[in-house]
Amino acid sequence: MSDDTFVSHCDALKIAELIEQAAAVRSKEEMLDLMLGMRGLITFEYGTSVFASVDGEGKLKRAEAINLTYPMEWLHIYVSRSFHEVDPIFKENFASYGLQYWDDTFRRCPAPRDFLSLATDFRLERGYSLGLRDGLGNGGSLISFAGNVEHHPRTERILQRLLPHLHQALTMAATGTPPEQPDSIVPGSLELLRRLKDGDSFWDISMALGISEGAVISLTDEIAARLGVASSRQAVAKALASGLITL
Repeated sequence: MSDDTFVSHCDALKIAELIEQAAAVRSKEEMLDLMLGMRGLITFEYGTSVFASVDGEGKLKRAEAINLTYPMEWLHIYVSRSFHEVDPIFKENFASYGLQYWDDTFRRCPAPRDFLSLATDFRLERGYSLGLRDGLGNGGSLISFAGNVEHHPRTERILQRLLPHLHQALTMAATGTPPEQPDSIVPGSLELLRRLKDGDSFWDISMALGISEGAVISLTDEIAARLGVASSRQAVAKALASGLITL
């Protein structure tokens, strides 16, 4: 069964609204509004986001947090006790990125007892985290939704669909650097980006553009590289944020 089976028409409309909102994010306040808007799609009590730089060994160098509803006392404890050094969620995110359901990560990589005990006290023992590597490859994003979060394929499909857009919005809000429009993006590339944005497959695009599917894949990789991202979805998110394409 396709993951798309779990996403309704209403979900798809709300996802489109959030993608449009994410493309316009330029400040921390707008990032917070975007995260709050996620409650129109998934249920959660606590939300936070972090844009971090890490060194070659995965050790934290700098972090910029944009917190929605995580308890400030927990964040103070987390920072003062350097819990990022033992938190399996944090370590897994900046090692491989992607989507994590916390129970799954804790089963693979058990956390220290005192960490889990405190997290449970704050009702932060269950949730989802997701992130992407930044274009320079020396850090990236970590976005978490915790509390009463449903563990369901629908939730995961929604988060995966929105991940590149949440990442792009967080990058903009945390760094304050507007996305640039590369001079080397040509009209044919924009058409490919527009079709990727609309959900066309590589095969569909190859038929529309009159080129091979392999050529479409190669061109997509080239566009992603020029935009400084790692995937077609990130390329679409950055193209929307920079105004190269529109919804």
